[in-house]
Amino acid sequence: MISTTQVVGTNDDGSGGGDPEQHEKYQLRVLDSSTFELVDTYALDEYEMGISLTSCTFEGSDETFYVVGTATVLEDEQEPTRGRVLVLSVTGGIGGTNNDDDDGDGDAEMGGGGGGGDVAGRRCVLVSQVETRGAVYCLEPFQGMLLAGVNSKTQLYKWSPAASASSSSSSSSSSSSSSSSSSSSSSSSSSSSSSAAITSELKSVCGHHGHILALYIKSHGDFIIVGDLMKSISLLAYKPLENSIDEIARDYNANWMTSVAILDDDTYIGADNSFNLFTVSVSSFPSSSSSSSSSSSSSSSSSFFRPFVFSSLLHPCNISMSTSHRLQYLLVPYFFICYIFFYIKSVAKM
Repeated sequence: MISTTQVVGTNDDGSGGGDPEQHEKYQLRVLDSSTFELVDTYALDEYEMGISLTSCTFEGSDETFYVVGTATVLEDEQEPTRGRVLVLSVTGGIGGTNNDDDDGDGDAEMGGGGGGGDVAGRRCVLVSQVETRGAVYCLEPFQGMLLAGVNSKTQLYKWSPAASASSSSSSSSSSSSSSSSSSSSSSSSSSSSSSAAITSELKSVCGHHGHILALYIKSHGDFIIVGDLMKSISLLAYKPLENSIDEIARDYNANWMTSVAILDDDTYIGADNSFNLFTVSVSSFPSSSSSSSSSSSSSSSSSFFRPFVFSSLLHPCNISMSTSHRLQYLLVPYFFICYIFFYIKSVAKM
């Protein structure tokens, strides 16, 4: 989970008359899945806000990574112009490598201060990072890769071997042969600080422009839906042979989206800031022979419901005992709030 801490400082010159200054410090907290004990924390940079989080397994690797999308929030910028995609991993087993920690205050003691047997030696380390030209509003695992909504762009990343891995290994071998004593001391200090050699990194594959702010992304097979700040729902398709992401349908209504989800291949559900819940379906898919740039079809609203609550999340779950091919969705916050509202309204009319 991503949490914040209030940091208070003063602007005085030592006279004691300065005004107090507050700003938030964001960090990633990793909890144990069975005991909910704090395993470790990873502190973000100053003025860096964590706004998206997911866990995924990349193609070619069996390890589960935690991916955090951030934005650097400055007072003189209306919208963030810089951000990062951080790939972190939880390593365990060695409890004595927590001395040279510069990620944040108190991180070095998190491994041994929890009191749990399994929590003691586990650490959260940074594996790879990618700087972005904007805030990373959403993250979505996609076919062993990673989708990210960066400002107005939908960006696809893949996990590939680092280009500097071979060059760094050759240079380190040559330097170790020239000076063995100095290299042994420097290698021991570098291993304690970085915890692991970076052998893989995120690399950009392709992307799609055309949004105001890509706030929400969901995927199903090769299909990708994007919930925009003002432009409702867009349907994209990933084409691996062409190595591109193209738009194939769009809802032309002006809906300010708060959440999106996929019901099946051609039915999608969304919620907006006017407390509406609606579904859209693709009217006609473009033919494969026509060009992808000029074959964007429209999507029509098939149902409309107003629960009178702000829907910030649509989450898949199975709410029936019978097997069904269609995913069932719960609305968060729960629908019993709507039931109480309509009950009070009906009693008031009596």
